[in-house]
Amino acid sequence: MSKLNRKSVSEWLDSNEEIGKEIVANFLMKRPVFWKEMVEQQTHHTVASRRLTLHRLSIAGAPGPLLPFAGDCEGITSSGVNMKRFTSGPIMIPKKSKDQLRKLNKQDLFMELLKDVISPEFDVYSLSHKILVNVLLLIDGDRSSLFFVEGSKENPILISRLFDVTAHSQLESVLHDDSEAIKIPFGVGIVGQVAKTGELINLKDAYDSPYFNKEIDKLTGYRTKALLCMPIKTSSGEVIGVAQVMNKHNDGEFTEEDVEVFNTYMTFCAIGLTNSHLFELSFTHSRRLQMLLELTKKLFEDTTSMEEMIECIMSEALKLIPCEKCIVVVVDKKTENDVTFKIAIQFNGKETETLTTIDPEHIDGYDVIIKVAQTCEQIITNDDGAQQSKTTLSISSNSNMLCMPVFNDKGDLMAIVKLDNKLNGLPFNDMEQESFQVFSMYCGLAIHNVLNYEKIKRANAKQTVALEVLSYHAAASLDETERLMSMSIQNIKDAELVSFTFDDLKFTDDETVLASVLMFKEMGFTHRFHIDDKSLFRWVLTVRKNYRPVLYHNWRHAFNVAQAMFTIMSGRIGCQFTDIEKLSLLIACFSHDLDHRGTNNAFQSKIESPLAQLYTTSTMEHHHFNHCIMILNCDSNKLLQNVSSETYEKIIRVIEDAILSTDLSLYFKNRSKFFDMINSGEFDSSDVIHRDLMRGMLMTACDVAAVSKPWRIQRRVADLVMKEFFQQGDMERENLNMTPVAIMDRRKIDELPQMQAGFIKGVCLPLYKVLAKFSPEFLPMADGAQFNLNGWEERIKSPGIDRHGSISVSHRSMSITPSITESTPIPASATSTVNQRLGLIEAWVDHTQDERNTTRRNRKCNVL
Repeated sequence: MSKLNRKSVSEWLDSNEEIGKEIVANFLMKRPVFWKEMVEQQTHHTVASRRLTLHRLSIAGAPGPLLPFAGDCEGITSSGVNMKRFTSGPIMIPKKSKDQLRKLNKQDLFMELLKDVISPEFDVYSLSHKILVNVLLLIDGDRSSLFFVEGSKENPILISRLFDVTAHSQLESVLHDDSEAIKIPFGVGIVGQVAKTGELINLKDAYDSPYFNKEIDKLTGYRTKALLCMPIKTSSGEVIGVAQVMNKHNDGEFTEEDVEVFNTYMTFCAIGLTNSHLFELSFTHSRRLQMLLELTKKLFEDTTSMEEMIECIMSEALKLIPCEKCIVVVVDKKTENDVTFKIAIQFNGKETETLTTIDPEHIDGYDVIIKVAQTCEQIITNDDGAQQSKTTLSISSNSNMLCMPVFNDKGDLMAIVKLDNKLNGLPFNDMEQESFQVFSMYCGLAIHNVLNYEKIKRANAKQTVALEVLSYHAAASLDETERLMSMSIQNIKDAELVSFTFDDLKFTDDETVLASVLMFKEMGFTHRFHIDDKSLFRWVLTVRKNYRPVLYHNWRHAFNVAQAMFTIMSGRIGCQFTDIEKLSLLIACFSHDLDHRGTNNAFQSKIESPLAQLYTTSTMEHHHFNHCIMILNCDSNKLLQNVSSETYEKIIRVIEDAILSTDLSLYFKNRSKFFDMINSGEFDSSDVIHRDLMRGMLMTACDVAAVSKPWRIQRRVADLVMKEFFQQGDMERENLNMTPVAIMDRRKIDELPQMQAGFIKGVCLPLYKVLAKFSPEFLPMADGAQFNLNGWEERIKSPGIDRHGSISVSHRSMSITPSITESTPIPASATSTVNQRLGLIEAWVDHTQDERNTTRRNRKCNVL
């Protein structure tokens, strides 16, 4: 025999085609790995080409491909891509009919059916259907199903959208959508065991296996007998799916030959499925890359609002991975032990697309968001709804979540993005996690840009406010300081500043400055904190000058608030506070309304003033505090220049808390806690939180102390407040075309008694009563507020009681005039009521005089 070589063998096969075909078929039947390796080499060459193409499409500067391939087909996934336009349509290789196929011997049948596997088919489900039909022909089975491995590496799951396929079924009739797909965890049922172990299972009667779920037969009415399950593996041995054939015709069982044929055929099928899947991955990556390019354009295109940016992020996130809900939480501040959030927005994308801003603490899964923020690591939960049992399997609604941190280019945590429940009901797979991680990188850069824009905007607003303040205000002059220092303060000492019934009208403006200086001296602050007279006088004068000449929130109001605090701290209550706290509170009282414009926080927001842009909450209070710091740092008014840096920081912190606490919204937020603490007797002067809460409540008590003073003072202050409120209401009506609230509506002037009674009853009196329970020294304030409440309620019942010689405010000019002339007759009943009320007022004055003397006698603590 001549020596064989490649050429001679090839020539012989060409001349003996039929015999050569039989020889090659036998060779491949016995050695399927040979054919598999040959096809995979071609497949890997194609994949490398596609990877190179994707890499060229990636964005410059990205570390490698943005969306890496799952190299060895780590999980057959459904990307939601309509692959029908990429299918091969009719098979290009001529096919025989099923009757013709049945007449072929097994070798010819195998080779004929192998054409389906190697045909250019790119639709996974179309190819899968052909495989299942062919398997039934090969081993004479009745029905077949195919399960693909999906999900993540940590939580793989088997999904079947093609089940109960027969030899005569059409793809459209047996292909189910995601909502109808069968989902089985690894290790559950026979299919789950095959996927988990990678070993085939051949059963003569499925009911003999403890893993078989008989409930499915009951639901479908189909009796499963013989069962053959075969794993589908890649060249590396990784399971990518499971094929299942049920009931051999003629009630037989699957033979060893059937198993061998099935196993050999599925080896070739794995190649075709891998090839088809890689094409789908290539298309999916290309599509997602295009989405990221579009996202980049949107995120960096004229988006200057945080809300608009987050809406854009969530909309694109749900396009990338369609889910029921997307939540974005922007991080405000992060420390080692705590994290606070700036804003949280939720986007529902399941039925109707709705966008809502929510409190971060009310988010479903808030603890998960906190954990992600603290660890800066993603958290994924995939609950496939299947009970983890060997014998039972139930299908229910999914509860899946992907929560991922978002960083800027410096690695700083910017936000947390949370996706809930994919619309297709499947768990999040590895490719989706990788895609979303890349997506979050772009989001971090976009949020960082918006925050930088907001910082610039705030800086501009801050500059505008500073220029406005500096243009209007200036420090007190040295000449004015020396003039005040030369004045005698003896009259001030005789005025008895320590009193809850103090009336500032007995003092001129200059005398109020002297009285303010005296408060610091009487409390021993000039000695304790080394404050020289010139700095003290000039600071007080500068503070007075930095109050605008508005009707109520002016220097006189600040002086009265400081006097009330001075009275409190001069009593036994003052012994519970340190000198640092008492000094801070006094400075805060003088400074708490600096540069007040006669309008409230809501008005600043309505006109979008620079202040409202600079401070989104407690707008005016933050401005008052910053103005206070500006004056304290002024070279000519350095009141605290001789204290240590540590003491200075403590003083500033207490001042800030005290001034911000004059925002009534914070008072309402904290008062329930404070009331419970006092009523239960749990106040502990050594507890820092308790002391902070007490200082805030004392600031509010002093701020509204006018309601506790004798009726003539309270009535005068009420008219001033009303005039200032009405001026704001006029601006809202005339300049903003808005209807003001009742308390600021000049047209509702007759409702003043009701408004004052409501304010005392709702804000002031409850606080004074609780403070009086804490210490009897507050009883004069509680009694005074109650007395004035009775006076306003009397005027509600009898509107004419205040007519004789009362203060009335004209509809436009707000001038203070008698409401009737002297010649106007006064009804006898009204005269009687007025005289009665005047008698009560005189009694109240006598009572407060006694209280003042008692307070002076009870000053037992050393304020120095």
